[in-house]
Amino acid sequence: MNHTTTGILMTLLIAGSSNADQVVLLAADEENQAQQSLENFVADKLAGAFELECQILTPNDQGAFEGLASLSEADLLVVFSDSHTLDAENRAVIEGYIASGRPILAIRSGCNGFEDLDEYSHGCVAANFLGVWEDKGSPSVRRPPAAIEHPLVAGLDLASFKAHGPLYRVLPLAETATPLLMGKVVGVREAEPVAWTTGFRGSSSFATTLGTPQDFAEPAFREMLARAVFWCLGREDLTGKEPVPVLDESNSVSIFDGESLEGWTNHGGRYDGNARWTVEDGVIVGRQGPAKSGGLLYTNRPYDNFILSFETLIDYPFDSGVFLHMVPRGGGKGIQVTLDYRPGGQIGGIYADGFLQQNPDSTDLLKRDQWNQVVVRCVDNDMHVTAWLDGELLADYVTPKGSEGFADTGLIGIQVHGGENVPETQRAMFRNLRIRELPHYDSELFTVNDRGVLTPTEAATAAGWTPLFNGLNLDGWDPRPGPASYRVEEGVMIFPNEGGGGEIRSLGLYRNFELRLDFKIAKGANSGLFLRAAPEGDPAYSGCEIQIIDDFNWETLTDSKLQPYQFSGGLYGAMAPRIKSALRPLGDWNTYLVRYVGSRISARLNGYLLYDVDTFELDAKPPFAERAERGFIGLQRHGIADKEVKDFAWFRNIFIREIDEE
Repeated sequence: MNHTTTGILMTLLIAGSSNADQVVLLAADEENQAQQSLENFVADKLAGAFELECQILTPNDQGAFEGLASLSEADLLVVFSDSHTLDAENRAVIEGYIASGRPILAIRSGCNGFEDLDEYSHGCVAANFLGVWEDKGSPSVRRPPAAIEHPLVAGLDLASFKAHGPLYRVLPLAETATPLLMGKVVGVREAEPVAWTTGFRGSSSFATTLGTPQDFAEPAFREMLARAVFWCLGREDLTGKEPVPVLDESNSVSIFDGESLEGWTNHGGRYDGNARWTVEDGVIVGRQGPAKSGGLLYTNRPYDNFILSFETLIDYPFDSGVFLHMVPRGGGKGIQVTLDYRPGGQIGGIYADGFLQQNPDSTDLLKRDQWNQVVVRCVDNDMHVTAWLDGELLADYVTPKGSEGFADTGLIGIQVHGGENVPETQRAMFRNLRIRELPHYDSELFTVNDRGVLTPTEAATAAGWTPLFNGLNLDGWDPRPGPASYRVEEGVMIFPNEGGGGEIRSLGLYRNFELRLDFKIAKGANSGLFLRAAPEGDPAYSGCEIQIIDDFNWETLTDSKLQPYQFSGGLYGAMAPRIKSALRPLGDWNTYLVRYVGSRISARLNGYLLYDVDTFELDAKPPFAERAERGFIGLQRHGIADKEVKDFAWFRNIFIREIDEE
């Protein structure tokens, strides 16, 4: 076994407190993929969980887990480490943990994690490891009748769940074990447990022999594992308190520079006015204007799906709020999260030309003469708004299906209400305003976590949506000119500046399909999305290309002039996008949704329709009728004009649905 990562790989602090549950995860397997699988799982399913702190450790070149002493304070040990021989120091720490009766969660190779520690394998894990059915294929998985209502597996979508990798032989389990899922391979009469709980020394422990990188891409497996973490920790609801998103420099951008109102405007929304807005001591300050006038201060660009975080200090009494999806009158309604800090006012009411959801008797929720932390999440086509105040849930509201009159996207605004008989000095103050944009998506087909990673719903799976990119590695892709020209980190496919031109191609060939993907680009970037590209020839012309390029700087950096079809969203060599303003600023995520059936193609960028045309009617060379009817999906490495940039393009959430020709 060759372990190149040493010591403490990473520490993930997860919106906790001094009383947070401590989780230590040991990651090491023969394929060296446990580390990345655990990282992605922690970030996807546990990041932001209330009062939870995770630490992932990997062995050094001598096989020792440096930093394992932290296990003495841990509340849960997660083991994803194959047949590992412990040195004396590590052995003493593990034995001490086992003797304490605290819970253990074992994943796949972790079920036989320590070959010289029998009490672990036969006691804590309660298994009798006899090897693997190497030549029998992957098992089908079912839930035994006795486990139907068990909280770890109840309601899991096993109909669409597919296990990957060979089946482990673990029978007979110890009497302390309760099987939750069984796996069966062709040619072997007896099914083997693939997930079970154990109660060694009174602990609430869990083990599963599932856990390949492909298993970690399965929503049902990730959900079961997340439930198991909280179950082992004694959390009654198994999912913990809904996490409060934490925005910082690593996962969001600042929308206030602390010095000026650059990037902000007092007009362009539904509630323009003459309130006085200033910057004082690094804080945005809003006061009533002439004749007690109020008004909003808006971002100067729209947002649709996002998490917003800020601190506010509002003088008492004063009426303020944060507004979402603000557009001029006649363009649709937005939603306000009220911060009405007056007698009888509401903190956290949801308002849009009248209350949609009230929060009475809430004035005392705001700390007087102190800064308060507000986090607002706005997602989905139907506008699902969730708000937290100082770490506590404040509001959770979804506009009813089919609601009309609401804007799909818009400006974010902070408010001075106006018309109040208060001293001119009364104010609402805001600081540390940060935002993280989330993908444009349909909630019937996908769920999204606070990192922006999408997971297909049961409805999406039933409709045929499958991941084209697994978020872990380049499996399923042909990277050109070679693997060194691409890398994968935290669910994102990244194009580094170094490496020649080319493209990364799907191994599968497609004819009729819907495709969705997210991308962002750096200054001077030039990329593209290839569709139905033939294995031979220029993919932009053997199939077609939808442009991805830095519309803002390319012409200046290259001293050239782009053709109308060369701007982002253009159908290369054939058609310009109807809208040139759909591309978001550099560094922000964008979403393409493409439908290609027969000769007809439609494309949307960030929800804006770019075109819906019959390609056979376009004036293109060669004509689309002479191009490939089926081909690969590709992402282009054309190059970058700014040579100082390290990475120039990022892609994530790539899903495809093949459809029958209509």
